[in-house]
This record gives sequence, C-alpha cells and structure tokens, in this order.
Amino acid sequence: MKALVNWLIPILFLVLLLFMVYGLQRSEALALQVCFASLFLLFLYSYWKSSEIGFTRLLIIGLLCRLALIPHTPTLSDDFYRFLFDGHLLLQGINPYAYLPTEALQLISGEPVPFLHKLLTAMNSVSYYSIYPPLHQAFFAWAALGGESLLWNLVLLRIPLILGEIGVAFLLWKLLPLWNQQARKLLLYWLNPLVILEITGNLHFEGLVLLGLLGSLWFYKTSKPMLSAGLWTFAIGIKLVPAILGAVWLRAYHPIKQKVFWITAAFLSFLVLFPLFQKEVFFNFYQSFRLYQSSFEFNASIYYFLRFISSFWLDYNPIGTLGPILSILAIMGLVVFAWLKPKSMDLATAFVVTYVIYLLMQTTIHPWYIIPLFGSSLLTRMNSPLLWTYVIFLSYSAYATDPAQESTVILLVQYLPFLIFATWEFFIKPTRTITTL
Repeated sequence: MKALVNWLIPILFLVLLLFMVYGLQRSEALALQVCFASLFLLFLYSYWKSSEIGFTRLLIIGLLCRLALIPHTPTLSDDFYRFLFDGHLLLQGINPYAYLPTEALQLISGEPVPFLHKLLTAMNSVSYYSIYPPLHQAFFAWAALGGESLLWNLVLLRIPLILGEIGVAFLLWKLLPLWNQQARKLLLYWLNPLVILEITGNLHFEGLVLLGLLGSLWFYKTSKPMLSAGLWTFAIGIKLVPAILGAVWLRAYHPIKQKVFWITAAFLSFLVLFPLFQKEVFFNFYQSFRLYQSSFEFNASIYYFLRFISSFWLDYNPIGTLGPILSILAIMGLVVFAWLKPKSMDLATAFVVTYVIYLLMQTTIHPWYIIPLFGSSLLTRMNSPLLWTYVIFLSYSAYATDPAQESTVILLVQYLPFLIFATWEFFIKPTRTITTL
C-alpha cells in the first residue's frame, strides 16, 4: 500500500498542476487557491517522504511538470505579450527603448502587423517604453524567431527558461554540500509549485537571475572572482535588481581578488548595459522605471502601511511621495546592513537578507519577485522564505474582480506569518540552532 501511495502522490501532483494551469483562469480565485494549497501540501509531503518515494522519481516528475507546460499560453500573467512584442521589434531593427509600442507599430508594414497588433492589444504596458534590460531583450528576440505563431514564440521563449531551471538544479546540487545543507533540499526548489508556475508557466525570468546568482556563489566558493563577477553581471543583465547585492560583494573578497572582481563586474556591466547609454534611450528607460516606481502598487507591505498613515495628511497621489522615499530608505538599509553584518555571516544568508530588505520597501511585489531570494535561502538555515512561496500566491486573489481589488485581510494573512517567522529565525532563535528541513 505504501509503495502505491509513493507512486500516486507524484502523479497526482502532476495531474493537479496541469488541471490548474490548463483548466483555470486568473479570475477563478477560490479554485486557484484551493489547487495551489493542495499542490503545496503534495509538494511538502513528497519532500518529507523523498527517501521513500525516490529522489530520482521526484526529479523526473519536476521535469515532466515543466515539459508539460511548453505549449501553454499563460493565464496568470500577461507580461509575455510585451516580451514577444519587444522581440519582434528587435527583429525588425527597431529599438524598443526608443519608441512607445503604438509608435513602433506605425513604423512596421507587411505581414507582421496583424500579429503585432494582437500582442499590442493584449499587453499591459502600452503607455511606457520597455523597461527590460538588453540581455533580457536578447531572449525576446530569440522567441520572436518563431514568426507570427504565438505557440512557437512561447515554445522558443520557454526553452532557455527550462534549461536555466536545469542549471539551477545542478548548481544547487553542487552548492548545498558546500554550505553544509542536505542535498535533498534541491527538491524544495525543483518541485515548488510557485517556481514551476511562475518561471515555466508564466514565463518570468527570475529563474535565470537565480542561475546567475548561484553561479556567482559557486565561483566565489572556488575562488574564481572573474567568473563570479561574470555570473553576477549576467543576473544584472537580465533584471537589474541583483545590483542591490553590490554592497554585500564589497566585503566578500580579500583586497587583491576584490579588485579583480570589481574590474570584471564593471567592464561586463558596461558591455551588457551599453545599449542603454544613448542619451534619448537612457531618458526613456529611466522615465519608464520611475513611472513604475511611482505609479504602480500591488501586494506591498511597508508601503501600504505608510500609505495608510500618510493618508491623514497626503490627500493625493501618496505613491508619488512615498515611492521615492522608500527607494532611498531601501538603499540606506542595504548599505547599513552590508556594513554592519557580522563577518561570520555567509554570503548566501547576506543575499537573502538583502533581498528581504529590498522587497519589503517596494510598492509592488509580484509572486515571482521572491524566487531569487527563495533559491538563495536553500543554502542557508532559514525556512521562512519557503513559507513565503506559499502565502504570496494569495495575492492572486485580487484578480477575482476586474479591475483587481486587494484585501487587507489577505495582505495580513500573507505578510504577518512570514514576517513573524523571519524575525524569529534571524533575530530571536540563534542561527546555529535553527532546524533545517
């Protein structure tokens, strides 16, 4: 009977995931939450019983989950429409940083126009210039080689994401023993429903960001500062956000290797970000970045608290005031943490704390934002990021209505358990006594 259960649980996980992805829409909030909670329970059970179920069997199931999503058109996120639109602009020789989507479409004639118009009407970012870094754009151009077929565009876009996931799994397998962690913790990433849904399912690139961060840690451990800097720069080239780790890297190496690291990082950063250095392009990119920081708010934590407090004297556009203030506070917090962190703190833990400080200060936190944090946390003794990968999915409940409407209760249910657990792990319970999964 036990052998039968050990076969059925992974298969049930795969079937339920496929039902959730192919059978539900984002507006079906209750059904989504029930399915995700069930998936998470099956995931935790599979991890807990991994020695009985079989490590290899669970690795295969995780891979099958990803492969089964290859033809899927995302329903939980529509960001991919902008990805593909930018990619097709690049193939047409048009700079996606130089024109708004509607302006760019007017420059194109011929067969691609109907397909691009379809992408344009479906995207959520028509009113601002592209904010995706040049290296990120290279993957969009690769996907656009699929022509005017949405299916083939999605297939091509998923190939590097799945390969990146395999790379993450390999690096975790190599790194976990070096950080004195159990090798089976790899399954906490490989089978995590949030990771599968957001990267392979919804086509977000945080998996490739994590690949770069783990690669930088691997070469840090093997005393290869040039390669470490190269992989960190790769992560920055995908999303820019990993640049927040710069203050932590400042104290990572001894002086000679530190110079090698930073010279390499500076040179490679210049190369991967060079397309942004044209005056008009940089202005457009910065304008869109500031628009995002000062106009969009979703699933925030500290910002929503400050917005409530400030509502007594800020009657209009609190995000326009609080957004920049929080950005400054985030930078200050990151610098102070990097300066005051104990020398005994390992680099992976410093990555996690840095990401937590940064994310808590943001006005928008989508579920996929925490994946680099979570992946890095597997090298530490902190378990609170695993909890966050479950509760943050509650944010999708806001899409039960159109337009999305967030619930204060959902926000409290999401953030309070994580913050209490994280505070207990980091400040109250000595790190050396924390029980690891």
